[in-house]
Amino acid sequence: MIWLRWVSSKSTCQTMIIDPSLLSPPEKLLWLSGVRKASHINLETIANQYGAIVKYRQLDGCAARLVSIGEQSVISVGHNPSAGRERFSLGHEIAHLVCDKNTGSFKCSKDDISPRNAEAKSVEAYANNFASQLLLPDYLVNPWMQGKKTTLDVAANLASEFESSRTAAAIKVVKRAASPACLVCHSQRGRV
Repeated sequence: MIWLRWVSSKSTCQTMIIDPSLLSPPEKLLWLSGVRKASHINLETIANQYGAIVKYRQLDGCAARLVSIGEQSVISVGHNPSAGRERFSLGHEIAHLVCDKNTGSFKCSKDDISPRNAEAKSVEAYANNFASQLLLPDYLVNPWMQGKKTTLDVAANLASEFESSRTAAAIKVVKRAASPACLVCHSQRGRV
């Protein structure tokens, strides 16, 4: 057990107990990298630790791409108006870098994760969960959420604090809700 102390936004000292053996793989990666608060999460540094350089550029057909040759890798992240979305895409490719290292190249396009490709779909789902835990690790989000209601304003504040997308933050808030809650997404054509 590790005791972690910090000063909350209300200028009061709070304590959190962390048992590193109970952390998820992405949380362990963050913990071992010294991440003790949201502002410490630097995905480019994590990518570099695993031998990857990160390039931001125009991509067609996918939000991000990982190409590896031997121990060298390049993660290309497509331009997106949402910095949180770009960070999620980078986290997703870091998941492939860490977990699927021997595949050589991973292009996460709609065809790669079609309903007919169950294996790729589960790999993609795992990479999404990994990315969520990199951006919004439970060991930091749970104390941050303490005493807060399940609202879109709280999700927006969480997204801002952790530099994530509002969608990822809203999903995290709903998953931690003390009472039944749901998240519904609409477009101009109806429910998505």
